[in-house]
Amino acid sequence: TRGIPLMSANLNDPSSLTRAFAGAHTIFSTTDFYSPFYNPHTQLLLKEGQTINEYCYEQELTQGKNVADAAARTEGLERLVVSSLCDASEWSGGCYTGVFHFDAKARAVRYVRDVYPELAAKMSVVQVASYLSNWQGNLGVWKGQGGAVYLSVIQDTGTQQRPQTNVPKDLGRIVHAALQVAPGKNILGASFSMSWTVQFKSWCAMNGLKYGGLHEITLEQFEDFIPIPGLGREIGEMMLFERDFGYHQTWALGGVYPGVPGSDHHGYHPAKFCG
Repeated sequence: TRGIPLMSANLNDPSSLTRAFAGAHTIFSTTDFYSPFYNPHTQLLLKEGQTINEYCYEQELTQGKNVADAAARTEGLERLVVSSLCDASEWSGGCYTGVFHFDAKARAVRYVRDVYPELAAKMSVVQVASYLSNWQGNLGVWKGQGGAVYLSVIQDTGTQQRPQTNVPKDLGRIVHAALQVAPGKNILGASFSMSWTVQFKSWCAMNGLKYGGLHEITLEQFEDFIPIPGLGREIGEMMLFERDFGYHQTWALGGVYPGVPGSDHHGYHPAKFCG
């Protein structure tokens, strides 16, 4: 650690965050949406009528607020960099309201701006692209006849360029870059962009597998395909939002990706994309 002391903290324990942040010049924070999905005990914690997606949303938003509360009390703090995403419900005009891991992160940032304006003045946001490590879960990968493997994705998403991040290799560099400029930035953090088609071909080649192609299905089919309750809906709506609006609200970043309107696109309206 090159002389840097390591502190133990829990995002769900505000007092532990206060202790960990004491004396800090800079805080980088990220929250945890997905762990409860993979914990069977979570089902016992759900309120009547509550989905696991809604539960994870509440947990992550609370974590983000805990970080903000503790950071606001940290004497001498100069910078806060928050790993976040855009509000999919808002930017889709209410078309995609089930991308809870986007909305929770975005609303935690909004909490900082609404409740702690002095802290917000020290804050920058890094919208981190999809993790390359997500491929380790093999979600949507299956073997067909003749030994070929296929990847199930949402319809009409196969050729779209998707921002990706190699977190161990590049996220530290992205955060470091954010700290080299004044706060108040909203940064799209990605290692590269690649389509599902190209990425799956590369993945098959690296693992010595026979490439079969993409299997494009509906949201309902994708939801049934993923065995973990709620996860198929979460990821499926994310794919649809990404397809229609860009992974990181990219239409508002000047039309970074082909086919996604920029902020100067006067004909833009969510209803046109929601059918």
